[in-house]
Amino acid sequence: MSFSELINQAQDLNAIHLHIVSGTKPRIKTRQGISTLGSAVFMPSDVYKLVDECLQPEMKKKLLEGEEVLFCYNHDGDIELRVHIYKQRGTLAISAKLIDAEIMSFKHLNFEDKLYESMMSQKTGLFLTSSERDSGRSTLALSYLQEIAKYRSVHIVSMEEVIERRFDENIKGLVSRCQLGLDVIDPQSSIAGFCKTDIQVCFLDSVDDPENFLNALDLASRGILVVGTILAKDVEMLLQKILNLRSVVGDYRNQLADVLGHVVHQKRLPRPEGQDRFIQEHFLNQVVTKKHIRENRLPPILAFMRTVGKKGCKSYQQAYSEYVLDGSISVDEVPSRYKSNSD
Repeated sequence: MSFSELINQAQDLNAIHLHIVSGTKPRIKTRQGISTLGSAVFMPSDVYKLVDECLQPEMKKKLLEGEEVLFCYNHDGDIELRVHIYKQRGTLAISAKLIDAEIMSFKHLNFEDKLYESMMSQKTGLFLTSSERDSGRSTLALSYLQEIAKYRSVHIVSMEEVIERRFDENIKGLVSRCQLGLDVIDPQSSIAGFCKTDIQVCFLDSVDDPENFLNALDLASRGILVVGTILAKDVEMLLQKILNLRSVVGDYRNQLADVLGHVVHQKRLPRPEGQDRFIQEHFLNQVVTKKHIRENRLPPILAFMRTVGKKGCKSYQQAYSEYVLDGSISVDEVPSRYKSNSD
């Protein structure tokens, strides 16, 4: 069976992940859990044939040199796969995530008008998107970048670990997409080159690594809009993480206070009918919160964000309450951490 045929079968069963390990039957993961795909046991030679089918020459070279490879595999136009090929028990194995080939429309994420306008008004500084695993922080970041490109004549430079999903062709801006480790070996040198010519927006993908986050701060200080993603449980955990990235107050927190703009955290709400919804928590750094950031005082920052009506802010308590009121979810679906007193 070919790799394309396996993908088709996985797609027909609404799979999210496809796993192929030597000596076992292929497995898929859906919202309901893990199950086998077909009855055939794949031997090492079968897996090697699949790897040969999906790998480009430059990736084959990396694999032969002993490296694990991560890449995007295009399948029939509407589906892409984020593919990880690795070694286990002396043979190769494949782990893949099925994703839509098109970038999700920003409107599909259901932002209310005031929050949408607030996010779109940010022209410089640091814009962070966040989520837990498989809840769409990269989807959110790419949707935001596409929305910017639709309405602004800007040059967006995107530094991505894996280039996946396609930007809409009907955009005013220009998007240059560079894959780390393939198109770009030294990101800082590459960004420095763009800064000497023409760049208004830069996407740095994950800035979870402290060094990457500090680089994002430095770049945002140059008057560029820098978009990055961070893994976190919610805005509170994200702010706690970045406030304590360095133990001393000094220039770090002054710089953070000056350049941090919006922080948008997102959670996925699985629906039984299959069309998942998203819910977001918003924080916009403002004059009063800049002072708290410099002093590393998280409680007053959270109190500000959770106050109803603050520009660019909306807590999960507010967001979940609104979803309960309009019937989108039941009270039982609200995590206890985010239940308001009225729930």
